[in-house]
Amino acid sequence: LMTDGILDPVVVSSCIFLEDESLEVQAAGVVAKINSLKYCLDCLKEVVELEYPEEVASTPSSDGINLEKFEGASVITDTCNGAQASRRKFAETVGVKTHQQDC
Repeated sequence: LMTDGILDPVVVSSCIFLEDESLEVQAAGVVAKINSLKYCLDCLKEVVELEYPEEVASTPSSDGINLEKFEGASVITDTCNGAQASRRKFAETVGVKTHQQDC
């Protein structure tokens, strides 16, 4: 985590492996991924607190990762019925109002 006295940047990349292709599973998968990222950031913060307490302020809070940030977001899908239904289900599951657009 630390090289030459400098805290190394951490890059988060994520994939979502779905149990099936249902709308409910797709929407729940995004929510689960966001919660997982929050958990991972909390774990990283714990390690930094133990190993590099002087760098705690450099570690962002997981409170900044939340589903409410989707409020007002543009969700763009193609015009097929499945994509449109998935987009609507996601907005419904997250509980925010989004701008929905077809491409």
